[in-house]
Amino acid sequence: MDVVAFHKTPAVKAKLRVLGVVTAMIPPGCTSLLQPLDTTINKPVKAAARRLAARSSLVSKAFMDCVLGIRPDGSQDDLIRIKDIPASEIEFTRWKVAEDTTMKAEEIVFRQYASTRAPMACRRGLLLAG
Repeated sequence: MDVVAFHKTPAVKAKLRVLGVVTAMIPPGCTSLLQPLDTTINKPVKAAARRLAARSSLVSKAFMDCVLGIRPDGSQDDLIRIKDIPASEIEFTRWKVAEDTTMKAEEIVFRQYASTRAPMACRRGLLLAG
């Protein structure tokens, strides 16, 4: 382990002892010699991640892609995308005027079913899976 402060806390050391891990502290300045992955892979990856995170446009795009950055007033509803549905078929503007056709269709079907020789439980409104 390198000499980072949280590696040397009594709680961490005790937990490692319980797990049977033998620790060895790496002196400052020796990381490149004893932990080559830290300098050859981790360092460039972390630098690239920091560079990308600093680009506000990427952060904004990520929020927009997750629909987290879209204004709740509906002015950006055209930016919403749903997987496997073409953008031209997504319509969010008519939801206030849409009719409740599902409920009407269910009522019609239920009335037709109840008027037949359906069991009494179904005619009373208790639809039992069978």
